[in-house]
Amino acid sequence: MLGQAHSIMYHDVAPDCQTKPGVIYTLAQTEFRRHLDTLKSLPFISVALCTADWGNKAPVLITFDDGGAGSPWIGEELERCGWRGHFFVVTDLIGAPGFMGRSEIRTLAERGHVIGSHSCSHPLRISALSDAALEHEWGDSVRILADVIGQPISTASVPGGFYSRRVGEAAMKAGITQLFTSTPTSAVKRLGPGTVFGRYTADRRTKMSDLVSFAGSRHSGPRRRQQLFWNIKSIAKSVSGERYERLRRVLLRLP
Repeated sequence: MLGQAHSIMYHDVAPDCQTKPGVIYTLAQTEFRRHLDTLKSLPFISVALCTADWGNKAPVLITFDDGGAGSPWIGEELERCGWRGHFFVVTDLIGAPGFMGRSEIRTLAERGHVIGSHSCSHPLRISALSDAALEHEWGDSVRILADVIGQPISTASVPGGFYSRRVGEAAMKAGITQLFTSTPTSAVKRLGPGTVFGRYTADRRTKMSDLVSFAGSRHSGPRRRQQLFWNIKSIAKSVSGERYERLRRVLLRLP
């Protein structure tokens, strides 16, 4: 155990007129600004990057999965607050409708945001892949992104929430040293040469009081509730397998 970091997981943000009520993981711009303004009002938090030296204070790490088209706007909003974020990209979707292109990814990196892998293809169940497939998902995605931004890639997030030690070890073998899961916890753990972070999920259902809790307030109720829900959802995943992930991909607008 390496202490704590309060990591918050988002996906995409879209103009208010383009968001659909049923797509819970894509926030409207007005909603996302409220989230940032709420976080900025908290005197006890320190927003940082996973690659920085945090000192003795547990940081708040703000992350975004999939590499959605709203990422450049998100980056500007974070900068308005004096912050930088983590953007995890599905490399097979670079340049696809609804996702960032190479120049947008490069620009985010140049402005100080962390660019990381979210695998090549966002597989339905990454923990069930063969060793060779895992090597492809992590290794090739890292190489592609390194070519895009001109820097080594050392961060990643696990697609679909299907983390296992084997998935983590394959990521470390590909050169990833900071790996984010979807497990709702603030605990930071060591895995071989790297570090594994949990994350709390923020979406369109998230109340501002929940967000404050995710950022590390003493009010732990929302964190405990998300942990309980995660445990129940993990059982559903194990029972329904690919059917669960197909539904999730529909909600996230993934092909």
